[in-house]
Amino acid sequence: MKTKRYTFKWYKKRDGRKADWLSINSNGVLHIGRVLREKLPERIQIGFDQSQRTLAVMEGGTEGFSWPRSGAFVLEDLPAELMDLGLKLPLSFRLRYDSAEACWLGKPCPRRVAQMDTQGKPQYDIEQLMAIYPDIIPDAVARIAKSTPLAERRAIATEAFCAAARSYQPCYGELEKYLTAQVQTILIQENRQYESMYKERSLDQTLGDTEDDFNLYNLLPEDDGGEITRAEDRIMREQFRVQLSQKGQDFLLMLESGCTMEQIEQCLHMGKQDVYRLASELGKQWKEFSEET
Repeated sequence: MKTKRYTFKWYKKRDGRKADWLSINSNGVLHIGRVLREKLPERIQIGFDQSQRTLAVMEGGTEGFSWPRSGAFVLEDLPAELMDLGLKLPLSFRLRYDSAEACWLGKPCPRRVAQMDTQGKPQYDIEQLMAIYPDIIPDAVARIAKSTPLAERRAIATEAFCAAARSYQPCYGELEKYLTAQVQTILIQENRQYESMYKERSLDQTLGDTEDDFNLYNLLPEDDGGEITRAEDRIMREQFRVQLSQKGQDFLLMLESGCTMEQIEQCLHMGKQDVYRLASELGKQWKEFSEET
């Protein structure tokens, strides 16, 4: 009998006491955790990237400041800027050292609130979660399930985000990746009902083989209250959209979804000037298209 040979991967127990923490209490006082304090130089700098929701702590040199050995101090602007983004205090950051950036980096840690689920466990603060990960929903809406109407697509993505937050367990892996995957999966599932229905045809095109077959105008009431005009405008916009590049289509969808220019720059991986050039080019294309149709 052949002897089995095993190759085991051995795991370590996660110990939160050894993590690098920085927290901000409800009064705006920053507190550097004991483990992180032992690693920091005498002078440091603390910065925050609003678009990435990422805090950075690095060696300060002559531009930095000395921090008290208690680890507790106040930065005059940071707490207010965090709250302006919808992040509620108190707030904690679990940092990791990034050798490429030569600093400690970390996003806000989602917090749970007293409201209990059916299993008696605290739930994530959904508003806080959306403020920490503001791009998950608009990015998915802009890129996935485009046969689904925009308003419905946005509603489906939001509901999927909330459901994923409620169902998440630490064993599922990184929270941001789990939320992103769940939103995308549900959007694709819900989009299937629209894929077979979506057709690029004019309202007066018949839906059968003979002239007696009804057309799409028959689906609209006689006193349409502007429905025919709105439907024709929608079809015209769709016909314009499909002739654009993928970046052009993504730009329009994100714009319609209410994304800020900053979010569009991030999602399209483009600089500010490049985004404005793309917008200008789309404007020219739309003018030429609308004059031809």
